Amino acid sequence: MERSGLRRAQESVPPLWERTQHFRAYSSWLVPGPFQTRAYIEALLRSIRDRRALPDDLEEAVQVRVDKQHVLYEGRRRFAVLLEESVLRHRIGGADTMAGQLGHLLSLEAPCPRSCARSPDTIPCGRHRRVALTSAPFPYNVFASA
Repeated sequence: MERSGLRRAQESVPPLWERTQHFRAYSSWLVPGPFQTRAYIEALLRSIRDRRALPDDLEEAVQVRVDKQHVLYEGRRRFAVLLEESVLRHRIGGADTMAGQLGHLLSLEAPCPRSCARSPDTIPCGRHRRVALTSAPFPYNVFASA
């Protein structure tokens, strides 16, 4: 899907997000897409484009990804997000990009309009936890339910 550029890959997601009422996300190394700032998205997609030598449609792909974030503020959706502390330390873009991203995550903890619910939470690096063995990789997953 990415061979024709990043925009097309981004355009495949909005129909699912539009139908989803309860988002559950876990990430050990990246801020989940709905919660990324424009600068974070741009830095992330630029590194993917460069590493995979994809056609340059970066600006269009960033705009599609930003546009689909309206789901954070519209409708009666719930968001439950669990991040490893390493997500906050793994630098995507420069210091300004990360400072803006961290500020954005903090702002999402504020009460949200129209009876939606957002609850980001973080697992500290030193926290002991049991590991459940699964057959699927789990570095970043968004579980959506309609």
